Amino acid sequence: MGGSKVIHYSKEITKYYEENKDSGFFNEDLIIYGDFNCDVRLTDKRHGKNVYEVIEKLSEKGLVDTYHYLTGEEQGKESIPTFYWRRDLNSPFHLDHVFSAPDKIKNLQIGNADKWLEISDHMPLTFEI
Repeated sequence: MGGSKVIHYSKEITKYYEENKDSGFFNEDLIIYGDFNCDVRLTDKRHGKNVYEVIEKLSEKGLVDTYHYLTGEEQGKESIPTFYWRRDLNSPFHLDHVFSAPDKIKNLQIGNADKWLEISDHMPLTFEI
């Protein structure tokens, strides 16, 4: 009777990467976009480690965390959050990421919390390819 197993999205990506890194799937045409549910500022240290692990693995194939690449901001020091815990403006995090080749994504925008918090705790990310 084992307890419930917590699945971390970012760990699933790095696991899939390790199993398929030589398959051709991970290449300069790939865009990985979504809620990774991890931010280096979270108190559970696995989350921060997981962000860096995804960045490290995907960089082997020339993919970057597009927001950080375009803004030059460090992980954990983002000026625009993508998520607000319990829709609280005092609990911002950067959980949503876009990974791509450095020149693939242009005009990355994160939705304004004043508008979007009525709909979701996650802000939409939009971009041009």
